This record gives sequence, C-alpha cells and structure tokens, in this order.
Amino acid sequence: MTVFEIEAAPLPEVVTSLAESMRRHYPTSRALLIPLLMECQKHYGWISPEVAMGVAKLLDVPYGEVQSCISFYTMLHTKPTGRYIIGVCRTLNCALEGALELLHHFEHKYGVEATEVTADGNFMAYEVECLCDCHNAPSIQWLKAGQGAGNQTEFKPYWVNNVTLELFDRILDELSGKIKTPEGFDPLAERLVRIVEKENPPDNRRWCWLVTTNCQYPVVVEQKDGEFHVDDGYGKLAGLKERNPFLWKEIQEGLRK
Repeated sequence: MTVFEIEAAPLPEVVTSLAESMRRHYPTSRALLIPLLMECQKHYGWISPEVAMGVAKLLDVPYGEVQSCISFYTMLHTKPTGRYIIGVCRTLNCALEGALELLHHFEHKYGVEATEVTADGNFMAYEVECLCDCHNAPSIQWLKAGQGAGNQTEFKPYWVNNVTLELFDRILDELSGKIKTPEGFDPLAERLVRIVEKENPPDNRRWCWLVTTNCQYPVVVEQKDGEFHVDDGYGKLAGLKERNPFLWKEIQEGLRK
C-alpha cells in the first residue's frame, strides 16, 4: 500500500479534544506527536497506517514524519499486541543479569519471535532500552491492556524487577491461568524474590536484604508473637500486612526457612 492509498481514520474525540487542549502549551503542532500517538494507542491498542494518517492530518505534518516517530520509539506499536506487552530491558546491567535469557526463554516457551503475539493472545515480548532501575536488574516493564470507559483500550504499566527465570515463568503461568491464584492476587504486584542474610552485620540483630520485584530493602528482622517484623528504616514496608497481604505472607514464609 502506497501512502496515496492510505485513508485517514476518523480519530476519536478523546484524541481530538486532547490535541485542542494541548496546542497552546506546545511551540508547534509537531511537538504534539508523541502524546497524541500514545493516546491513539491507548484507544486502539496499536497504531495502524490509517490512524497515523489521521494524526498527520490533524496536526498538519507529513505522514512520513509521523511514521518516523512511530518507528523510532519502541513503546509505539504498529500491529495488534497481546493483552500483556512485556518490555525486557536489554541495556548493560540487565543484560549481565540475564535479561536476554528471559526473552529467549519466552520465545522458546511460546514458539514465537520477539514482537509476535502468543497463540493464546495473552503476551507479546520485545527488547526495550534502559528502564532506569539498574540496581534492580533485570528489569521488565509490563503493560496490561484492558477495557475502560467507552470501551477504550487502556494500558496500565507495571515494573517487575530482580526477575529470575523461575519467577518470570511463574508470573506468565499465573497471568495465563495455568497456575491458579488466590482471589485478589495480582501476579504483577510487588512480590518476594529472595531473602539474603547480611554478612558482617553492624550489631547482633538479624540483618537481611529483602529483595522484591520492586526494590532491595536492607532490613532488621525481629520476631514477636509468632510473626516476623521487618524494619527498613524508611517506612516503605509499614502496614504491609494490610496493604499487600500476599507479599507479607511470602516474607513470613521466607524468613522461617
């Protein structure tokens, strides 16, 4: 299909109204390309040539310029994606910690190449550039697609870090329903990866590294009334039992081992 054969898609009101409200904040209409393309992707799930042409006409910029923007940014997709879009960081820290092995495992597990959708329609995985969480490598960005108001496709981001092959495999199986999960459990929410006893602690208390899919917490562990209490010094784990009972339970079980 040549550019002359592409008919501009009528863009939804959510996109045209966003363009109108944002114009005064940007020096040129060209500067609106990324926010409008992202909004289109939220609505359609991907950006077709017809939608790209619609954006070009709305902003009065060349179609080729719109497509060059789409092809440059890996978060913009030009074909339908899975329910979960898995962006595996490929930059140095994550590569050294096994990120590409995770991607290769995914390809072998589902019999697809990067950017191809799995047969069940659940997943699409591909390489992305630095996700800016190098001390928690390897890092993966998950985009969860769902239907929002007006049947609009929404993309909710999750960052899942410190990922091991075993944990990656389990998350995939939990999301696809191969592993049954408790009611209210979100496989992409913060969860335990491992607990490492700290060498050469500064005092006689129990010091550990609590490694989760969000962060690595240096904690002091105390036991009281049959439960382990962890103090990370910053209060990030305060109220964990109520806020994330699944992670709290994983920590309790992990500390008993």
